[in-house]
Amino acid sequence: MTAHELRTTAPPERVYIIGTDEAGYGPNLGPLLVGASCWSEPTGSLGVTLRDEFGTQLAAPPVAPPSSESVKPRAKKRRSLPSATLFDLNPESVDETTVLSPNVEKSRATTDSLVERLNVALAPVSSARGAFPLVDSKRLYSGANSLAKLERSFLIATRALGLKVASFQDAIRAISREHTRVAPPWEQNADLTIPIAPPPRVAATSLDAAVASVRELLSRERVELLDLRARRVHALEFNAALDRPMLKSDLIADVTTATLAETLVELSHSRPDSDSERAPLYVIALCDKLGGRDRYRHVLDARFPNAPLATLFESRSVSAYRLLITRARDRAGTLIELARPIALETRFTAKGESNAPTALASIVAKYLRELSMTLFNEFWKRATSGVDLQPTAGYPVDAVRFRNAVDSTRVALNITLAEFWRNK
Repeated sequence: MTAHELRTTAPPERVYIIGTDEAGYGPNLGPLLVGASCWSEPTGSLGVTLRDEFGTQLAAPPVAPPSSESVKPRAKKRRSLPSATLFDLNPESVDETTVLSPNVEKSRATTDSLVERLNVALAPVSSARGAFPLVDSKRLYSGANSLAKLERSFLIATRALGLKVASFQDAIRAISREHTRVAPPWEQNADLTIPIAPPPRVAATSLDAAVASVRELLSRERVELLDLRARRVHALEFNAALDRPMLKSDLIADVTTATLAETLVELSHSRPDSDSERAPLYVIALCDKLGGRDRYRHVLDARFPNAPLATLFESRSVSAYRLLITRARDRAGTLIELARPIALETRFTAKGESNAPTALASIVAKYLRELSMTLFNEFWKRATSGVDLQPTAGYPVDAVRFRNAVDSTRVALNITLAEFWRNK
């Protein structure tokens, strides 16, 4: 599908919003988790705007970015670009004080409206004390308190989606899609019954009543929760990636965009194609900033090869891009054809958990990471019976204490250091 064809198709009736977030990026022990949640809502009068914006922007021929030798230092004087086109914006000069072109301002406002509409629709149940808390996972669980609040949001989401998750292994199969991978030693022949925590005292309603309330709200607002997904990266895979060599920031970018790509592939196949012109699905992806970087064009080019790509803006707070995707690479690098084209706007935002899709992704990632660490700690406690071994969350300093305490047992069990310890 060309950009011209994109402009002439019917306005989209629905938009799909995906949020991603990570848990466990910093620790030396336990897996890195990237979670994703996928939602759908009606576009209303914004459908025409969305279609026209994508068509106009992706039709323009992109200008090659300047080489590093030709990049000039950012001007201190505030620049005004009232007549600039989308591709005239030099990423080196775009920051929060720059006056952006009308096209980019319109794009930003349209996406803001669609995301905010979803947040408002979920507001009656999504506060920290609501029936379905959709807030940053750090507000629900910090390690010093009970897992109950975090678990409640996870369980409501899975039940609202129709998933039967009664154990940790159920969750891994249903959400992490780990059907064929070899489990680490501490997860082999081990499981946890879900829920693992007593219900939170602050819960205003029972879990079943909360699920019914959430389903009623979603139906009334014509909002759908379509998918939950998580990708776990254990120490062995983590270390192997860094040995390629790959920077840690490259690893989190690779894992996050692979999770996004796999979510998009499944979305394209799950939405029936009733349009003979194969009208695209319109998707907004809300991702955390990955490893502190501000530029993601080359990351997206690698994940979605040959996709027309427009840079909307790149700054310290948020970087945004639009693509028209027909193919995507999964985590193994396999190129997969989408069942329908996807017009994607993806934003990489610092502290984006205030949006419900990203908050739920954070909850999924954090919850599965905590359950992974529970099995990890239980395994080593059994293996070092007789030693007063305190559990660990896996973060530096305490991770060294834990490693020293179990190292002789690890060697006796023939568990390699690469399986156990993340190098960065």
